[in-house]
Amino acid sequence: MKKDYDIELDFIIDELVIAYENYFKQFIDHLAPSHETTKGVITQKLKDKFDLKDWEIQLLFENLLSNGHISGIDPLIISYQGLILINNGGYIQQKKDKLSEKRRIIRNDRLLANGTVVLAIGTIGLLIWEILIHWNEFINLFCDC
Repeated sequence: MKKDYDIELDFIIDELVIAYENYFKQFIDHLAPSHETTKGVITQKLKDKFDLKDWEIQLLFENLLSNGHISGIDPLIISYQGLILINNGGYIQQKKDKLSEKRRIIRNDRLLANGTVVLAIGTIGLLIWEILIHWNEFINLFCDC
């Protein structure tokens, strides 16, 4: 069974944005007394919310890193591309956009194919008409009908 991790990937980026918003707004860091890292907190939230195993979470972090949406795993740092991605709807919206683009391309290909068929039929029709005209001229040469 293929599992789709788009929701989890969006969740990680959302949590990173929230963590950085809190940091840059100079809120008191609620993690400071427990000495937990942003990665540790997000990992625990992923386990609680999505029931993911450690290896799945590590793969999600590595996926985000390889796609350029985070610039480091330890410490966990969101990149500019990650911010752009989440502002544009995240992985889920990206997948919807790709699907709608594929549908548009297929629809355009069908219209082009239909247009090609109509053009071919029209060309054959003109060819038949031309043959009939020449046939009529040829018949009229030998027959005084």
